[in-house]
Amino acid sequence: MNGGKCDLAVIENEALEFARKFVRRIVEEGGVVGYDILFAGLGAALSVLTRCDSIVTPKGVLDSRGLAEVAYRIAGRAVAEALAGVAGAVVASAPGRFYLIARTLFAEASNIRLDGASIGLLQVALGVDRENLVRLSILGKGKDVYPLLYPKQARTAADLERLLRQRGLERDPGRALLRSSIDVLHLLYYGAARGRLRAFMEILKIRSGNMFDEALNIAKVLCRLLPVNDPERGLACRVVGEARGGLDMWLQRQA
Repeated sequence: MNGGKCDLAVIENEALEFARKFVRRIVEEGGVVGYDILFAGLGAALSVLTRCDSIVTPKGVLDSRGLAEVAYRIAGRAVAEALAGVAGAVVASAPGRFYLIARTLFAEASNIRLDGASIGLLQVALGVDRENLVRLSILGKGKDVYPLLYPKQARTAADLERLLRQRGLERDPGRALLRSSIDVLHLLYYGAARGRLRAFMEILKIRSGNMFDEALNIAKVLCRLLPVNDPERGLACRVVGEARGGLDMWLQRQA
């Protein structure tokens, strides 16, 4: 038990470590179900934070509202890192974490749509802005609900073309304006559907750097955690397989 006064930086790290391990155990046991996993992370974070009689920040003692914000922030980070960690991956950007959590936690839904309250919760937990997610075309425009833009069909290249049009993304990987790792991920899916994944990978790796690496990491997690019958899982696994094959060939050339 901590008790007494706690420094925010110290106790936040303790809470994050505990919540991340707690959530990862749930994920590995197959317990990824909607917001329950986020609330599990929230409960784990609060169980550590509330050991302190007071939490001291550079601006003074944390009040109840500040405590809630810190707890949600820890929970969001713990869930994102636990999901990525299951696949040995790292997803650091706020848009990447939002997409990863939305796709994984609501994988059973046939059409993922988030209402204002749901997005508000994830905004606090992940530090993302709803309007920015709409500008990035990760969320579609809506009044009361906002659809997540992701591949719901993946039988043909035309299915992926429709997604790219919906997101305002140029199909040519050499010309597309790359705004986030999700743009890179969806272009890789399109390349896979066209049978040109290796060529798309080579172009996007040069053009996008860190976004390309994060896109591969997101694909690793989705390949590992999405249901077998989810269309995006098949695409994600193809991307991971191609990336792994390319690495194997590179290692052989170095031998």
